Amino acid sequence: MLFIFWLFILFDISKQNLKGKTFWILSMFLLPFFSPIVYLFKRKNLIHLRNNKFRSF
Repeated sequence: MLFIFWLFILFDISKQNLKGKTFWILSMFLLPFFSPIVYLFKRKNLIHLRNNKFRSF
């Protein structure tokens, strides 16, 4: 059951247009029990940061 949850989170990370996508995918493999929980709490903020129209390049 936890593996299926982990896969759903991994697919969500790869599907979304996130800031720091490489970091999140690597952290999923390095810290498989900690990073999905942190990602779920940070998800909305990460998506907002990537889609922010006023960010500097």
